[in-house]
Amino acid sequence: MLNKAEVFTSFVKKVYDNLIPFEVLLELTYRCNLKCIHCWVGEPPGEELTTEEWKNILNQLADAGTFSISFTGGEPFLRDDWLELSLYAKKLHFAISFLTNGTLITPAIAKALKDVNPVNVEVSLHGATPETHDQITQVKGSFKKVINAIHYLREEKIHVVASTRIMNVNFQEVPYLDKLIKELGIVGGMGYAITPPHTSEEQIKRPVEKIRISLHQFSCIFPFIYPDISKTIRRRLEIKPFCNNNIFNCGAGISVVLISPKGDVYPCTVLHLKAGSLRLESFKEIWTQSELLLQLRELRNTPSPICSNCDLSFYCSRCPGLALLEGKDIGEPPDGTCERAALVKEKLEVENPDLIQMLQNQEV
Repeated sequence: MLNKAEVFTSFVKKVYDNLIPFEVLLELTYRCNLKCIHCWVGEPPGEELTTEEWKNILNQLADAGTFSISFTGGEPFLRDDWLELSLYAKKLHFAISFLTNGTLITPAIAKALKDVNPVNVEVSLHGATPETHDQITQVKGSFKKVINAIHYLREEKIHVVASTRIMNVNFQEVPYLDKLIKELGIVGGMGYAITPPHTSEEQIKRPVEKIRISLHQFSCIFPFIYPDISKTIRRRLEIKPFCNNNIFNCGAGISVVLISPKGDVYPCTVLHLKAGSLRLESFKEIWTQSELLLQLRELRNTPSPICSNCDLSFYCSRCPGLALLEGKDIGEPPDGTCERAALVKEKLEVENPDLIQMLQNQEV
């Protein structure tokens, strides 16, 4: 009988081997009622997909074998048809999640969400105080609305996840944020990656270097980012055969894909290279025939001249999309990746030397 790790590995293998678009992010709109300092989302020209166009896409995803969909934006609750689309997706038996800033969630919306029965609702929470959170969102009163939204969702027994992006602005509040999240009775996820805007013009206007945390700051809050580093590394070990250290090393365009409000298909939120348009082609055509996606899949089998033989490769979280946005080659590590990987290994050597030895024995 297979153990849990073996079952998980077998499942991931099936997804990758059969090129199943397992997880799809649906950006319902680029519109947002906040102006977060770290957000790269803009409003390019063009009409948003209609309700019927989205339903047609959901049908195509169901036919393609998609399991999980996430409604996101922008702010998804700015779409008047979010509930209609959500209930339609429910009929197609998708596992449904929402990614939201939380400010538009009222008791009525929380009750409506209960009918959708989402796996979770991920709510942005960027500060432990109104001053810090509102400074990041640039909208006064947004912190209070988020906290209220969490209470409304909890009252409806909906699983809530607090999503925090750690920056210079809120770095000092991380321990208090962790405490607040626990007091709210929800779970949280803290990330440190700040994605540059997708155009060079916007990158000049909003340089991410000003808000990214330093390696020293990363080290100080390491336990909050990786509350169980051994578990994280063991999970990486389970999926190692599929998330290798070749030039392209992740599931974007292989098991994960993003659909924009205009119907454009991208490998993921960060790797913003257009694979096709669902207003011109079917999802099946794009998924199986897109030149971009075929090239990315080929790069998964091409060793990286920089990273393939690195003894830190197993401890790093190299993002090809982020490398491109930083003006690097798709197979290069983004800024700070190697230094953080060394720190992860150092922390693991203290916490779980036996796991380090196991990884060395397997020539990871």
